[in-house]
Amino acid sequence: MITIITGKKNSGKSTYLKQWYLEEKNGCGIISEKIFLADSHIGYNILLLPDEIKLPLCRLPQYTEDLSGAELIQQGRYLFSSEVFKSVSDMLKEKLSAHSVLWLDEVGYLELFGYGYADIIDDAQKKQIELRLSVRETLLDKILHKFRLNDCRIITL
Repeated sequence: MITIITGKKNSGKSTYLKQWYLEEKNGCGIISEKIFLADSHIGYNILLLPDEIKLPLCRLPQYTEDLSGAELIQQGRYLFSSEVFKSVSDMLKEKLSAHSVLWLDEVGYLELFGYGYADIIDDAQKKQIELRLSVRETLLDKILHKFRLNDCRIITL
């Protein structure tokens, strides 16, 4: 079963996905968490499930200190850590064999071009693992097509 949470920017997709995971406590994956400095949104961390390890994922260019040493990928206004993507992808690949559900928050442009968690989505589908994804509504059709996600349950917020 594939379930996709979709909606506009800031519609509560990440919060919905995290609450759902916390209710079930089943599976592995990642949840995005906004990072603020004072009142300014400066980037995202990821929460690795089920271990609840937090890692810096992306930052605005002027706030990349905690991404140092990593190759950075620009997407929109953010710089993403390729090192974090690789580390998390490796960890999730190991965990997939022990879990029946994969949770991925903010599947988007990077995955459309084969970056980010694209390989994890492919692996999960090959292993017939249940997918629970969040995707912005503006990218939904492209993500469905790219990963051949048929017979999905779509929850629009």
